[in-house]
Amino acid sequence: MTDGMWRYLTIVVIKNGTGVHLCQIACLLFVLFLPTFGHALPMEYVAPDSKVRAPVESTLPARRLAQLQTTEGYAFWARRLQRDGRKALESLGYYSAEVRVKLDSQNSVRVEIDPGLPTVINEVKLAFHGYPGDALPVSLGLQRADQLDHGLYESGKRRLHSWLLAHGYLNAALTEHRIEVNRKKRTADIRLVWDVGPLFRFGDTRFLDTTLNPDFLQRYVQHQQGSPLSEKDLQALSQNLRNSGYFSNVEIAPLVGEANSDWLTPVQIKLTPVKRSVYEAGVSVGTDRGPGVDAGITRRQSNAQGHRWEARIDVSARRQFIAGRYEMPSATQMDRTRLLDFNVVNEETDSTRRTTIRTALSLQKRWRGWRRTDAINVLNEHYTVSGDKRESTMLIGSAELFRRESNDAVNPTHGWRARGELSASSTLLGSATDFVRAEINGKFIGSIGDKSRWLLRGRIGSMWTADFADVPASLRFFAGGDYSVRGFDYESLGPRDDANNVVGGVHVIETSIELDRLLTPKWRIALFADAGNAFGDGRESLEYAAGAGVRWLSPVGPLRLDIAAPLSESDGGMRIHFSAGPDL
Repeated sequence: MTDGMWRYLTIVVIKNGTGVHLCQIACLLFVLFLPTFGHALPMEYVAPDSKVRAPVESTLPARRLAQLQTTEGYAFWARRLQRDGRKALESLGYYSAEVRVKLDSQNSVRVEIDPGLPTVINEVKLAFHGYPGDALPVSLGLQRADQLDHGLYESGKRRLHSWLLAHGYLNAALTEHRIEVNRKKRTADIRLVWDVGPLFRFGDTRFLDTTLNPDFLQRYVQHQQGSPLSEKDLQALSQNLRNSGYFSNVEIAPLVGEANSDWLTPVQIKLTPVKRSVYEAGVSVGTDRGPGVDAGITRRQSNAQGHRWEARIDVSARRQFIAGRYEMPSATQMDRTRLLDFNVVNEETDSTRRTTIRTALSLQKRWRGWRRTDAINVLNEHYTVSGDKRESTMLIGSAELFRRESNDAVNPTHGWRARGELSASSTLLGSATDFVRAEINGKFIGSIGDKSRWLLRGRIGSMWTADFADVPASLRFFAGGDYSVRGFDYESLGPRDDANNVVGGVHVIETSIELDRLLTPKWRIALFADAGNAFGDGRESLEYAAGAGVRWLSPVGPLRLDIAAPLSESDGGMRIHFSAGPDL
């Protein structure tokens, strides 16, 4: 503050005496310190393109000039910018660049950048002493006649070194690295020399802290002993063990210090097991089956061979279900598991009642990205359809393909799910009737912008049988319900008898399209249209419905509340549907 300002302040205070108003003093102080809140000096860059401008603009002097509010300090930082700007442009190969900084009469800073002619690469020499080939399968990223770029040079150098380390050359060393620049000729020569050292190879695999049989764990080791100790194979091994379901953590460490004379290197794996038993209990909701309760236990490891088992019970108003499964993974093949399933289902709808006991022995494996399950099923069912009580025992062979891909397991914004099953039975094997049955269903989800999605669902099925009356109710086709054609009751669509009871069909078609939009991080609204029916002799026609709903995005998947209205004459009332669970 200058002496004149102090005099002005003194005069003001004397004139106002001791009764000076606080607001007057505040206004005066704001005026006195106004330069503190001034604007920065305007800056203008003149350059051929943004690529040339960027390294100059990012230097410290350029940032300091951009913060100046007066011309004080301008000369110092302007000189620094001219020097540091030229140095920054050398990183792009401009070794004769000029950076001029000017201050005009309006106190505006003008930075003029003339990069000059670029330096081009005259020669690139790469040497890998001890490597069996002439060159690596990855490149430096720079070659003869390219413009020199120090950033590309450094990233290429790291890429080459990383490749050597990732493919078993753990002692690789860069012994020579230089760029020789001829400023006069505007050329550069690059020379890089590595001593790659020995090729380390996979030795034996050692598993620590596990009760599983080491021979069983070898099924997750997909590399061959003696193959190069590559990072890719180590990552694959880690992923296989993590996906097995037996471990909560996997730590893999090649014991380089224990490599033998042939550079065979032991691999030590420290495993942290998951909690062996998991217990679950909860309530279930849905308009198809009514409110209910469920409970389950999963034994994630029952012996040293990796066998597992689980048991579940689900009791709701319309359906009671008890199931058990025993899993026996293959001792040698990672993607194969034998399954023994047993379940009992008691279910009642408006026109059918059934009690089904099913036992199945199946082989599950991976096939071209799909999960394939081949099974032999023994099914015994007591069922009543339209008052007709029957019992059927069937020996059924089946093959199923299933696949699911999504960006989120619980609330995806894009993804798909598909399932196809072919099953058959014959009286020659003791079954009640002959039949061949096929069914395909799927669901697809896509995004529209950041907040909207489309959901497309479809199902098609068909069956041939010698005697439809002997086909159990659980194998017939029905439509209608929360996951079928909304607006209609659960399994209320299909061929009817003379008493207007739904008896099921030999064909089914269902389709649905839905649009939803995110309103808040936890809530969506939806509009949808459904169509479908089960068919018998061809008298049936497609039924249509449309409606709207809301979704609450819970941690276990959306909770859906829908109101749907039939658009056909079969059912005239609106219906509320409530369902829960992941979209895929």
